[in-house]
Amino acid sequence: RAGRLAAGMAAVPAAEEVLERCTSVEAASVGQAPSCDLPDAYRGRAVLLTGATGFLGKAVLERLLWDLPELREVRVLLRPGSHAPACARFQELLASPIFARLESRFGGRDAFQALALSKVRIFEGDLARDRFGLGDCIYRDLAHGLDLIMHSAALVSWDERLDRSIESNTLGARRVLALAEAAGGARVVHISSAFVHGQRRGFCPEEIPARLDVDAEVQAAQAYAREAEAESRQPEALRDFAREARLRAAVPEAARQEAEKLR
Repeated sequence: RAGRLAAGMAAVPAAEEVLERCTSVEAASVGQAPSCDLPDAYRGRAVLLTGATGFLGKAVLERLLWDLPELREVRVLLRPGSHAPACARFQELLASPIFARLESRFGGRDAFQALALSKVRIFEGDLARDRFGLGDCIYRDLAHGLDLIMHSAALVSWDERLDRSIESNTLGARRVLALAEAAGGARVVHISSAFVHGQRRGFCPEEIPARLDVDAEVQAAQAYAREAEAESRQPEALRDFAREARLRAAVPEAARQEAEKLR
């Protein structure tokens, strides 16, 4: 699939192609501004960003709006929160201090937010669900005319359940590639954690030998999660859970009574 995508992704310059046409800051002489045609390369393009509310994703969104004003559209795939829909979460995001210079450029927060809402389209979806949980019509709308996907969404908690991590991080990335294919070959930029690149500078190509059958690993992890879920519902496990819950509920009251004695 990756080969088919790469063959059809010639419309938008890849990062290395753009960098080759840019004069690096280090090489530029004093007083000479570096030149780069990045804004022109992405003029009139549509970009999808995942993970826009994350630590890095919000910085990417800010740079897209700051550096590439001629983008036709920025699409943001955002899952709903437990108490708020995706559009409300995006409104909260726009109030972040990271957008302060954009507020200054456009004459205040209200003006900036109005521009952002006219430039950015929110799609409420979840990487952990097939086709992000979108209906056919909305999925086609998301894919239509899409030139580039910047995939920054992931579960990064060290103690997240394995099956949930696989659904979002492994299968979620596959779903992003499927969307790129549905879009007719949109380019995909996968943004990983700092642990991939470390403190190195420049390009760091690497070849990872395929020692594992990824599909088999995914199926094994999902089967293990189903077994663990079934075991947790056994009568003995439920009794242990209820006993632990009662003990935890009693701790605050016991601590309060002990504090009263010490007074």
